[in-house]
Amino acid sequence: MLSSSTSAKDENIKFDLYQKEGVAYYCLVDPDDKVAKIYELKNSIYVKKMNATNETIVFNLKDCVMKYDFSKIWG
Repeated sequence: MLSSSTSAKDENIKFDLYQKEGVAYYCLVDPDDKVAKIYELKNSIYVKKMNATNETIVFNLKDCVMKYDFSKIWG
């Protein structure tokens, strides 16, 4: 969840750290703009999958598949 006090850390430091550690997905949720920026790790690099507002996205995590409807965040 982005806020003005954490956005620089979330978009830079955490992004790079999670990418380096091999975290499969990174989601930056911006409540002001009502958008979730979804990144997926491919070949050790985060690739932007989408900007989700009202979309449902499927996260594939090895033996676990999870669907999430981003429209539910903004309620």
